[in-house]
Amino acid sequence: RAIKNDRDGGQTYVNRIMTAFLAALAVITVLMVAAVPWLLTLWTDPRWQQLPHWDSLVFVTYLTMPQLFFYGAFFLIGQVLNARERFGPLMWAPIVNNLVQIVVLGTYAAIWAGQADHSVPFTREQVLLLGIGSTVGIVAQTAALIPAMRAIGFRYRPRLDLRGAGLGQTFHLAKWAIGYVLLTQAAAVVVTRLASAATVVDPSRAGPGLLAYNEAYLTWILPHSLLTVSLATAMLPAASRAAASGDLGGVADETTRTLRLADTFIVPAAVGLGVLAAPFANLVFGNGAGAADWRAVGLTLVCFSVGLLPYTVQYVYLRGFYALERMRTAFWLQVPISAANGVLAWAWVTVDPDPMTVAPRLAACYSLSYVLGAVITQLALKRLLP
Repeated sequence: RAIKNDRDGGQTYVNRIMTAFLAALAVITVLMVAAVPWLLTLWTDPRWQQLPHWDSLVFVTYLTMPQLFFYGAFFLIGQVLNARERFGPLMWAPIVNNLVQIVVLGTYAAIWAGQADHSVPFTREQVLLLGIGSTVGIVAQTAALIPAMRAIGFRYRPRLDLRGAGLGQTFHLAKWAIGYVLLTQAAAVVVTRLASAATVVDPSRAGPGLLAYNEAYLTWILPHSLLTVSLATAMLPAASRAAASGDLGGVADETTRTLRLADTFIVPAAVGLGVLAAPFANLVFGNGAGAADWRAVGLTLVCFSVGLLPYTVQYVYLRGFYALERMRTAFWLQVPISAANGVLAWAWVTVDPDPMTVAPRLAACYSLSYVLGAVITQLALKRLLP
């Protein structure tokens, strides 16, 4: 809207909004670094604090928490580029991070690949390499966007004259977006604590919990990340322009077109993940110290595959609400989704704490919550758009 309506093409507005949010990010990052020990006790089963790896976990979290600021800066710059319909840099910049991580992990393998006992804690040198290397990758990813921002003629200049600059509406929208994220994180805390308990609830039967859950999740989210996020990124500026012009039909057309395009890939991807989960998990995760867990990863991936299509539906429809600046509605729609995920997960694992099947059951609860989410989000958006 600023690009469309302001005389300077939104330059002043963007400088102000970036100054305000970068300052907020800096403060939040400092607070999060200070709160690292408490955050880890919140996210993990209390018995993890007795494990030999606990100190390494705390140390590496201190080293990686500053990424919060650079991730925020990365997406702020990315949205400036998206608003000018320069989508390529945001999509390609993570490759810089990937290259850094290949160097970091290659160095780790070259030095410590022969270490036979994987039960001992990480050494300080290992944690420093992995933690600092991870953070350097995110810094490089963010820095890679700066030339692209200059190429569109934008030069960031901090602006402290924030009063009366029209940022009130932006912060009003942002508070609902932050609330939305906090809701999803609250459910994630419940799920992560339950998953982390699988490895410590019964010392004689340590189950594949958090690691199996995360490995399956990262596999499951790949089709969504490759296609749906790309399509939704391109859709949002166009839908926002239509909304700014009062063209609700245009918003509806952009939303439904994006969903149809995404579904042509997501539907077969969901079927493929379900059918090929076991051989894929065996191929990718059936080696090394955690080889015994690959079956749990496969079963967890099957349970996640059920939710891929409804997750995509809900994700694309949310962009329709964003284009309409209906962040408050998006927040309230997330309440039953996060509640269903958290409550179902807690109830199912509490009733049957068998550590060997915790990860698949948590994935099933996640999928069911987004089946609910797809239905209620579609019904809500249908009231606003033709």
